[in-house]
Amino acid sequence: MSLKSYFFNRRHPSHYWRWIKAAWGVSVIGGVALGVAINIGLDVITAANILPIFIALTVFPLLAHLYGFFANLSALWQGDNSGRCAPAVVMVSYLLAGILSAIFIDIELAFTLGFAAVIMAAMSFGVIITGFTPLFGMWLVVMLLTPTVDSSPTIDKRSIVIAIAAMTSSWLIGIMTGYAFGNII
Repeated sequence: MSLKSYFFNRRHPSHYWRWIKAAWGVSVIGGVALGVAINIGLDVITAANILPIFIALTVFPLLAHLYGFFANLSALWQGDNSGRCAPAVVMVSYLLAGILSAIFIDIELAFTLGFAAVIMAAMSFGVIITGFTPLFGMWLVVMLLTPTVDSSPTIDKRSIVIAIAAMTSSWLIGIMTGYAFGNII
């Protein structure tokens, strides 16, 4: 399989997840590299240029998730394909988690800390609860929305609701622990 067909075959059920996994891979690797640079005290990394690097690292997964969301929102309502429903579930739950956390924290933090939490975890070498809870939630969504061998290929509404609740909880844990971690430092 060529790299082109791996990423650009929209008919493949894992097409959207491939983009999302690749984007998170770039962000986590970049976050670890940035964390190493900060911890060993490289003079190139200053307070003035950390923010643009941090924003660049969060843009990759954000764009991949937005692509999966807008391309698959109609599939979520139909429940006909788990490879298409799951990326939409992740963003619907992100919006719900942002709205819920905006009750407790500033609105701009409520909608940015979810993605930033993973990068913060990579930079600080494993604030597990903060950063990897959303990644665990994505894995859980895929497991909840994958039809079993003996069932029909469609996904029932109950599974979609449970997946949205599980992913929203994962995002909320990442956002709130990221907020607490940011206030401690």
